[in-house]
Amino acid sequence: WDRTDREMVEAGFEIRDAQGVVKQFGTDHLPPRRRYMSRIETAGQVGSLISRILGQYSDAVVSLSVLKDHDLSGVSMAMKNFFGAIHNPNKYHDNHCDPYIAQLMTHRYICERLRLVVTDGTLAQAHGGPAYMPPYAWHWNGLIVAADPVAADATGTQVIEERRRELGLPTLTDAGRPPAYIRTAQRLGVGFAARDRIELIEI
Repeated sequence: WDRTDREMVEAGFEIRDAQGVVKQFGTDHLPPRRRYMSRIETAGQVGSLISRILGQYSDAVVSLSVLKDHDLSGVSMAMKNFFGAIHNPNKYHDNHCDPYIAQLMTHRYICERLRLVVTDGTLAQAHGGPAYMPPYAWHWNGLIVAADPVAADATGTQVIEERRRELGLPTLTDAGRPPAYIRTAQRLGVGFAARDRIELIEI
C-alpha cells in the first residue's frame, strides 16, 4: 500500500482490492470517510489522522523506501516513509523534520507493527531530492535490509555522503540540511544510529 493509487501504479503495481487476492492499493482508494482513522493520534508533537490501512488493516508492516537525498530532512528513507501514512505531513517539515520523523516512529501503530525495513538503492540519489534528478542519480545496485529503521537510515546516510564526496558536493550538514532526526530517533529508543551499535553484514 501507499499514500495514493497513482503512486502505486507509478511504482509498477496493479491496483487490486477483490476478495481472495493480495490487495494492493493506496489510502485514497478507500471511501473518503474511511481513508483515515476517525480520531487524531499523537506521538510527541505530531498530531495526525493515521491511514486506516496502517491503523486497522495491518498486523505487521514492512517499510519499502528508496535511498535518496531530501531537500529538507537531508535524507528520505525508512523512517520518513511513514509520513505517507498520515494525513498532514506538510505540517512536520520545519527544522529538517526534526523531531517529527523520530516522534512519529514511536506511535504504537508503527513501533509495535514494524517488522522489517528495505531501502532500495538499485537507483539511488545523492542530491536534489526527493524528486528524481537524473544528474544526481546513480546505480548503487544495492539494498539495505534491517529490523532497525534507525540503523537502516544511518547506514543509508553514509552511502549518500560517500557519493556526495565523489561528486564534490558538501556534506548534508554543510549544505544546511543535516538528517538530525536520525539521532533523535536513537535518543527516543527507536533504534541505534551509532556505528558501534550496528552490526553491518555485507553480502
